[in-house]
Amino acid sequence: MRSYLLVLVFGFSSIVQAAPVVSTESLNDLVYYPKFSAPAEVISANDAALSAELSARIVTINAEVGDRVKQGDSLVNLDCRTYESQLATQKAVLSELRSQRPLLSDQYERAKTLNKRGNLGDDALQQRETALTSLDARIDVQNRQIELASIATENCSLVAPFDGVISARMAQLGALAAPGMPLLQLVQTEGAELEAKVAPGKGVAESKVWFETNGESFPVELRAKLPIIDRRERTQTYRFTFTEVTPEIGATGRLTWTAIQPHISSELLVRRKVDGEWKLGLLFEEQSAAQFIAVENAIEGQPAAVDLPGDTQIITDGRLLAVEGEAVEVR
Repeated sequence: MRSYLLVLVFGFSSIVQAAPVVSTESLNDLVYYPKFSAPAEVISANDAALSAELSARIVTINAEVGDRVKQGDSLVNLDCRTYESQLATQKAVLSELRSQRPLLSDQYERAKTLNKRGNLGDDALQQRETALTSLDARIDVQNRQIELASIATENCSLVAPFDGVISARMAQLGALAAPGMPLLQLVQTEGAELEAKVAPGKGVAESKVWFETNGESFPVELRAKLPIIDRRERTQTYRFTFTEVTPEIGATGRLTWTAIQPHISSELLVRRKVDGEWKLGLLFEEQSAAQFIAVENAIEGQPAAVDLPGDTQIITDGRLLAVEGEAVEVR
């Protein structure tokens, strides 16, 4: 009988499972501030293909590849004789029309006087008024024709729209330029920016950032973040300005920044079901029991930003055996 009771007690004690043994460390001893980076490129504020706006032969080219030019400099001159002749013709027509106006104006004034005296009918007065009004309209149209001809003659000279460097020359001396035909490529060197594509939620907007290329570092500051997430790459485009020295246009490298929020290693993250949904988070020990807290925006295999008290006891060893709300034995 005594041996039978011993067997029962021993069997019952084997059914009751002991609390899992775990190890804990304070959050302050586990967090760190990771360094992030993303591909980036120095982008020119303006990189324009300067094109012809009319059809004419190229007579002079005043800039070559590599030349620095100023805004307003004449870069390419076209044969403008045809357009200058058209402008002169339009001006001559305007002079002829203006010469007719004094006579028609006098005739209209005399007609009004005669009409008041009853010596001229209303129809004749209206004819004089219509003739003067028609002439004024023709003069106005002719002024617009002269404006168009003047614009054409101005377009005979291709000028630099901004300060920059000639990066390519497509124009050939003696060739016939056509509207829309690229003649020179002009790149603006001042005001260059850095463009980077960064995964959302990386905290780059709140961090100190710099650009690394060819072993050099250039400090930058955020100018704009596009409110658009690329559906394929899952990245957002950021634009930065250089605060000190600007590297060469087209330089590629890495945008680098250090997180301002403490992060914890992805190895300590566990997956638990919360309200029917699986979430990533941390297990910590409180009053000899395991507790789970979800970490917002945590991604599998990546360090996660945490916002918990520094003395929180995070379960490290044995975390996979610990169950939320159940007792644990801290080693």
